Order: sequence, then C-alpha cells, then structure tokens
Amino acid sequence: MFIRVEEGTNSYMATSGIDVLICRIVTLIENEISLYGGVHKEVEKIKHELLTMKSFLEDTKSKGAHDSEVWKTWVANVRDMAHDVEEIVDEFNYHLNKQHSSNKFTRTLWKMVDAPKTIWVRSQIAKKLQEIKKAIREIAERHQRYGQLGGETSQIVHSEGIMLHTNWVRNHAESSLFMKDDDLVGIKDVKEKLMGLLLNEGQQQRTIISVVGMGGSGKTTLVANIFNSQKVRQHFDCYAWITVSQTYTIEELLRNMIKELYTAPNEEIPINLSNMSYRELAEILLNYLQSKRYLVVLDDVWNINLWREINVALPNGLQGSRVMLTTRKEDIAAFSFGVGSQVHFVQPLGENEAWNLFCQKAFSMKYCPPGLEFFARGLVEKCKGLPLGLVTLGGFMSSKLLESEWRRVYNSFNWELSNNPIFDVLRSILLLSFNDLPYRLKHCFLYCCMFPEDYVIFRNRLIRLWIAEGFVEQIRGLTLEETAENYLTELIRRNMLQVVVNSCGKPKACKMHDILRELALSISEVEKFCNVFMGQQETNEEKRSRRISLQANNGQLSSFEGLAKTLDVRESEIKVLPHGIAKLKNLRHLMTSRYSERPSFEFLSFYGIKAPSSIFELKNLQVLFGVDVGDEFMVKRLGNMTQLTRLGITKVRGEYEKDLCVAIEKMTLLQLLLVMVADVDEVLRMEELSSAPPLLDKLILVGKLEKIPFWFNSLQSLTSLKLRWSRLAEDFLHCIQELPNLADLRLYNAYKGNSLCFLGGFQKLVRLRLFLFPELNEIIIEKGVMPHIQLLEIGRCYELKTLPYGIEHLSDLSRLNLLSVSNELIQRVRGVDRPKILHISNIDHVYETQSGWCRERLS
Repeated sequence: MFIRVEEGTNSYMATSGIDVLICRIVTLIENEISLYGGVHKEVEKIKHELLTMKSFLEDTKSKGAHDSEVWKTWVANVRDMAHDVEEIVDEFNYHLNKQHSSNKFTRTLWKMVDAPKTIWVRSQIAKKLQEIKKAIREIAERHQRYGQLGGETSQIVHSEGIMLHTNWVRNHAESSLFMKDDDLVGIKDVKEKLMGLLLNEGQQQRTIISVVGMGGSGKTTLVANIFNSQKVRQHFDCYAWITVSQTYTIEELLRNMIKELYTAPNEEIPINLSNMSYRELAEILLNYLQSKRYLVVLDDVWNINLWREINVALPNGLQGSRVMLTTRKEDIAAFSFGVGSQVHFVQPLGENEAWNLFCQKAFSMKYCPPGLEFFARGLVEKCKGLPLGLVTLGGFMSSKLLESEWRRVYNSFNWELSNNPIFDVLRSILLLSFNDLPYRLKHCFLYCCMFPEDYVIFRNRLIRLWIAEGFVEQIRGLTLEETAENYLTELIRRNMLQVVVNSCGKPKACKMHDILRELALSISEVEKFCNVFMGQQETNEEKRSRRISLQANNGQLSSFEGLAKTLDVRESEIKVLPHGIAKLKNLRHLMTSRYSERPSFEFLSFYGIKAPSSIFELKNLQVLFGVDVGDEFMVKRLGNMTQLTRLGITKVRGEYEKDLCVAIEKMTLLQLLLVMVADVDEVLRMEELSSAPPLLDKLILVGKLEKIPFWFNSLQSLTSLKLRWSRLAEDFLHCIQELPNLADLRLYNAYKGNSLCFLGGFQKLVRLRLFLFPELNEIIIEKGVMPHIQLLEIGRCYELKTLPYGIEHLSDLSRLNLLSVSNELIQRVRGVDRPKILHISNIDHVYETQSGWCRERLS
C-alpha cells in the first residue's frame, strides 16, 4: 500500500496549532489573570490537557500510527477543539483588557456599577471552558475506545507506506541520472560553468560545490547531467552519487558510498559492510580515498549535520577532489565548509526556455498548434519557470487534443494542481519543504497564501500581520519585529518565498510562487487555517476557518487578514484619533499619515493627524507614524515612548527643541525618524541633540535648517537621508559625505546656492535625487565620489543648463531621470554631452503638458 505524502499534513499542523495555542494560554495566565479567579483554574487545567495531547500526538506520529482513518478523525477533532479554545481565549482577553485599561477610580466604579455583568461574563466563560474540558476528555475516550482497533495493522501499513515513500523519493531523484541530453532545456551555460569548476586543474584542493534552489527547480537534473558526462568521469579516479533526503542513516550512506566508489574502477567491494559501525565505514573510505581524485555528489541535503558526519571520511588532499551537493536551503549552501567552496543558485527558466520545455513535453512534434497557443502560454506562465511544473503539466496536456480540453484545464488549473493525481509527484516534492519547516514558520508560510497570485507583499506589512496573529515567539533580547524578520529571512533562505531586496540587501518585499501558493491553499483549507474566496465565488458556511481572505476579480486584496491589534488609517479621511485609542494596550503599530497628490513639489506633502495625549500610555507601541504634536506637553510625554522603533511627527515648532531632543535621545531603539515643522516658515531646531539614536537607519527632516546639526556625524547606521525644504544657505555636503552606510540621498529644496559640489565621500551611495533647487546652475562630481551610484534624478532645477560635470566617471550609473528641467539641458543630452553618458542604459525625460505627464526615452 502506498500512502500519499499529503495525508501526513494533519498531524504536523495539529501539533503546531496546539503549540501556538499553548503559548497564548501561558501568556494569558501571566497577564494578571487572577482578576477572574475561577476562570484562571479552568484555563490552567486546559493548558495541561493540551500539553498532554500534544505529547501524545507527537508520540503516535513518531511510532507511525497516524495513517488510519481513526487517527485522522481524532486529529480533526483535536484541531476543532483547539480553535474553540482559541476563541474563548480571545473573548477572555477582550474582557480582561477592557477592565484593565481603565484607571484605578474607573476600575473601582466599574466593579460597583457592572458587578452583575462581571459575574455573568465570568460564569459564561467558565462554563464554556468546562464544556471544552469535557469535550477534550470525550475525544480522548473515543480514541481509546476505537483507536486500538486495527492498531497493529495500521502501524504495519504505515511502515510499508513510509518505506515505499522513501524509496519513491530516492527513485524519482535518481531517475535524473538516466535522462537524455535531448530532454534538457536551458542548462547549457550553467553546465559549462559547473564543469569548469569540477575540472579546474588550477584548484588542487578539495572543493565543495553547492547547487541551491527551490523544490522542482532542476537542481538534481542539472547535477546528474554533469555527473554522467564522460569528460567528468574520465577526470576522476572514482565517483559516487548519494541521494540523502530528509530521512537517512549515516551508516547506510557510507555503505552506499563505498559500493559506488569501488564499483566505478571495477574494484572488489569490501565484505561484511552491513555489520560495520560508523567508525569502521569512515575508516575504509578515508584509507581508500587518501591518494585518489574523487567526485562525490550528495543529492537533496536538508541538514548541515550531514557534512559534519561525512566530512571525516572525505580526505582533503591535493588531488583535485570535488564534492557536489544539492539543497533547497541557502544556509546549507553558504556554510563555511573549511575548504574551498562555490555556490550556484538555480534560477527559474526564462520565458523562451520555459515555452520550449513545455512544448517538448506537450506536443509530439514539439510545436504548438496555433489554435492552442493562447491556453498553452497561459499554462506556462502559471508555472513561473519551474521545470518540474512544466514537465508535469506538459506530460498531462500531451493527451489533450481538443481546444475545449485545453480551455477546461486552463480555467480549472488551480483545482487540477490541488486534486489531480497526475500532480502527486509535484505536490509531494514541494511538500517536503513545508514539512521541514519549524511549526511557527509553517503558520507564517501558510499566511502568505491569503494574498492574491503574484501579489507583492511588503516586508513590514507582513511582519506586523504575523505579530498580530500571534505567530511570532517572544525571544529574550529580541523584539517581536526582529524575530519576525528572522522568520522571513529563513523562509527566503529555504526558497519558500521569492524575494525583492532593497539597496541595503534586506528583504523589501516577497512573493509566493504560484504552485507553492496552491499547495499552501490546499493545506490551509484542510487544516481550517484560512479560506480564500475569489470574486463572486459563494462562501460555504460549513467551511469553518480561522481566517478569510476576500479577493476581487482584478486581483486587489480585500480581506480579513487576522486581528490587526496594528492600526493603519493611512490615506483615510480620519483627522482626529479618539481618546479610546489608549485602551488598545497591545497595539504595536499606529500609522496615520496622508500624502498630497504631488508629494515631491510642495511643502505640505505629508500630513499627520491629531491624537490624544493618552496615546503615550501605549507601552507596547513600536511604530508611531504620522501624528501631530500640538504643544510642549505632548512633546514631553513623547519622552516616555522609549520602546519606539519608528517615529514620524508633524506640527513641530522651534520652541519644542529641548524637550524634543531629550525625548529622541531616550529612544535607543529608534530606526526611522521623521520630524516636520508646523509651517513653511518655521525653523527646525534640533541642535540640542547630543547624538543620534545608534540604530537610526532612515532620517527625514522637513523644514528650514539654519545649518546641519553637528550630531549628523554620529549617524553611523544611516542608510537613507531625506532633507525637504531645508533651504540651507551654506554648502552642506561635506557634513554628510563621510556617512559610512548612506545609500539613498533625497534633497528637495534643500539648498539655496548656485553650485553643488560633490568633492569626496559618498562611497556607498546608490540613489541620489535632487529636486527644487531654484538657483542651482552647476553640479560638480569629482572622480572617485559616489562610485556605486545607480540612479540619479534631477527635477525642477530650471537654472541648470548642463549635466553634472564628472557624470562620465559614474560607471555604475544605469538610470538617469530628468523631470521638468530646462530645454537647454535636454538639448545637451541629445547633442554635445552625449559621449559622456553612453554608459547609462536608461535615460528618461519626464515633463508636464496640459493633458498630463509625458515620458520621453533619451537613451
């Protein structure tokens, strides 16, 4: 009997769901839960029941008893019960916070006036908890009553299923060794590069070559094709291909390696290998390989511990030996192996390569009939360059001859991917990556499927949502945001999410591969983690789920994405926050800003909203962005917010200087700071700040500056600086040119002089934007300054008649944007200055007409 791997997801998610629930209950118990004494005892009892149930789930899973229908039913009951407990926990938290948020006088009054209601709430919650406890016991009794029926048979069946599954995974991987060159697409250049590393006579030291990519990306196929090459085999004295997979025993791997290495040169294999210990097997390999040039491929490596165990058996001589490994995890590929190492990242196939591979599998003539091309190209697009997806889908469509058949599959692709047995291979291989995730990362990964296909999910938004959902563990010494960022980085390293990085190399945003998203959706539906409804699709009330995402047909997200204890009212018509905001004790992110339609060209491009002074009682608040500080009292209270990581305040006046600087000095965790004055004529005074917060990464100052504050030299962590309407009278660039990490500099009406001279520094600057310099007629860039700049934007500098002197030295500059500049400057770009800018691949002129903005390509 063969057990499909998908059936194991229930146990993984059931235990992980209980883990998260236990964490929430423990937190609840620690939060002055004695307010409801009777409820406290019931919650404690349920916590212990859940701990016992979790241990039993893990124990039975490890013993292989989780494939029977009895087991699956029991897991489903446990999952539903866990959801019930979670709802009661939420209700309890609500009432607890409602009472706790009031002051001492109000709490006393509340107890007197609402005493009957308090008793009723307490009794209702306690009653629900007793019903849950009873349900837990009934579930356990039912399982005890029926679970032992056929228990022994179930375990035998499971063992056979596991063995068959393990063999199947190995066989599928090793089938790549027998593929013909004609079956391969898009690997020629990569193959030559990797073969060059293998055969490099100049590198005689043992070298580790890691090939990394997501499941189904063609890593094994690529390496197998190289391994089979006669040129490669003739170069080495012996060679071995070892499929590792998630479940392996080191002794068995060493035995297989000995057999393959001895077989390659037709030598007699040592006898009694099956009886030898790890030490004896390693010794045989070490002695045998000591004087040989060998090649060992370790396919499908999941844990770096494998290298620590196997390294001792692979001598590091000077014969030019090579070890190749394939893995889905970037941290394994990037491991310091203590020897020479190279890493190759497998990229998705390009558009033409993906099309050719699909046609090769889908059509006998390897050519798509014109009548099917629309549907064929649409299906290829859904695979996003994933070779295994293209091969599987192409094989499936090879039996479809009619246009109506192609249209049906095209319209129901997502259903086919989740339900058709043809795609079992693809689903199972991708599911291995999911099963290898720690339980908290499982929840974080599944959460991403609530966004539409191809949706770009920005890092900060995703992190806030994960925290609001309670997925992020509190780790001593780290904020929840830092831990969540580590989660995101780990999912990216495991190739579970595709990443877009910012100029500093941090993940700016991420996306889910379409096929991985379908896998996550199918798991989420079974586990009642979330349901996604598209357009006019009817919701099934029987599909109970913890989360719902509603998505319009145009792909715009309109969803209930969990409980956002985050409050985001940006770009809304809200102008004043209510006094009740202080009751949101768990609020961590408050964003309230609004932007004008023309943010770059006006002083009032950014607006905050009014907030009550009670907002400074929110001790868990991490982000306070877009709030007016109306008076000195508000600024003084701001000094209590030492936990802030992001602060954006408006309506600041010069007389607030001392209190403002004292408050900012206390914010040692601050990473982003925006300070905007009350009106265009107000001077922004911040000279009393002795030094900037040590972690400050982004700084935005909006308002007139008399000079650059001396504390700018302490901005050692700063990567982004924006000065808007500073209107400095003296040259200021020498005050910022040596900032060691500055990558993004944006200056808007920041200087009143006619010459801007970049004479030194700016060694890490990547983007420079210069707007609204009314008197500027000259920009000078000395050779060696800003050597890594990639983007230069100049806008509304009408007196500037020529390009910056020295622009020809900016060899990395790939984009030059000119927005509403003089005609003389544009004519020089077209003519006399043309030779200086031939190295710039994208030059755009953007200008305004009566009918709107127009763009002209000048490159």
